[in-house]
Amino acid sequence: MAADDPGGLFIDQGSPILIGGGSVNINFREGSSHFQPVPGSPGRFVKTNDEIDTILIVDASGVLTNNLLSVVNGKDCRVIIHTKRPGDTLSDDIIVTSQTGGNLDLSFTAGEFGPHPTDPNRPHFNANRKLVDSLDVEVAGQTVSFAVPTNGIGTILIINSKP
Repeated sequence: MAADDPGGLFIDQGSPILIGGGSVNINFREGSSHFQPVPGSPGRFVKTNDEIDTILIVDASGVLTNNLLSVVNGKDCRVIIHTKRPGDTLSDDIIVTSQTGGNLDLSFTAGEFGPHPTDPNRPHFNANRKLVDSLDVEVAGQTVSFAVPTNGIGTILIINSKP
């Protein structure tokens, strides 16, 4: 199992974005050669010269339910991952934007995702938020929705092209 793979799947790339849904956790590598915070924009991080390779949607049992390789690979795209608190009518989205040969941009509402109370390895966490039933991918002016495992329990892995 790779060091970047807390979910038990082998991932060869060096800095994927993992979003878990039982309680929403946003996990990615921060640092000089990985995602860097955008000054003056809390909750926004950029990895230069990188792009999305694929997106894997995995259920709570670790079963791959969808691989979006043909949808996102080599394309300028915007991925919208919806999260909600129970009883909310509006979602608070996690957005990943990928530009071919450009940058990989991750943004979320910083105040909604703070440090886990007991696990320092989970700095962007919210126990009260859950993944909503689908995620949207915008490519070339078209939006396509993909199912996320029932009850928002599962993981979305956004695999990037560069380590």
